[in-house]
This record gives sequence, C-alpha cells and structure tokens, in this order.
Amino acid sequence: MNLHEQCYYVKLDGKTVATVSHVRSETPWMSGKVAFVDSALFDKLIAVTAMAGFDLDVDALDVDETEEERLWAVKIHELALTWDDLKLPYNGRWTMSDNDHGEYPIYSPLFHASGWIGVNDRRSLYSTYR
Repeated sequence: MNLHEQCYYVKLDGKTVATVSHVRSETPWMSGKVAFVDSALFDKLIAVTAMAGFDLDVDALDVDETEEERLWAVKIHELALTWDDLKLPYNGRWTMSDNDHGEYPIYSPLFHASGWIGVNDRRSLYSTYR
C-alpha cells in the first residue's frame, strides 16, 4: 500500500468540490481523507453511498419487483434523496487532479461519514502494467 502526502482536488462535472489528503492506494483502489467545499453535498453523497449498500441488501431479500420498488421508495425518502441524486456517482462525472500529473477520471466513488472517499483508481492500475 502506498501513502501519498500531497493534496488532490476532486471535481464533479468540472467543478472543484473537495480536496483529498492522506491518500492511500492499493491497486486498483484509492482512498483518502476528504474535505468538501459544500458539506451538504458531502452529506448527500454519503446517503447515496448508503443506497448502494441498501441495493445489495434488497437483492438478498429475494422479494418481487413491486416490493423491491416500495422498499427503495421508503429508503430514498428516509435518506431525503431524489432519483437524480442517485446519479451523482456515475462514471464520467468525477475527476481528480494534483499539481504534478494533471487531471484524470476517477470511478465508482464511495463516500463515508468518517470523512473518507474511496475510488476505483484505474489510472494506477494502468500505470502498474505499462
């Protein structure tokens, strides 16, 4: 596992929304301590990450589609999310940059209430095999 001391900038749709420090990488995953410009966005992203786990839980219940949709609607309401909010972590919307290597896409971002972000860092996977 590698530890990077420099600061990274996280962008959503081209706008800087956070900085990441104390970055650790273990190909193909990367995580770090995240500080958002807008704490409400961070809270929303934590809720969206929770929905990803909820989706796995619902799949394990083996319920019919109508019941699954009902459970989803209840959970989305409980977390104060909209269907558009669930699109926030979509690939192609997120990038990370530092001062030395420019900007590159990040994939599958996960946000944790403990103040950490986790991403699938395909860039480091690619550089490992070059």
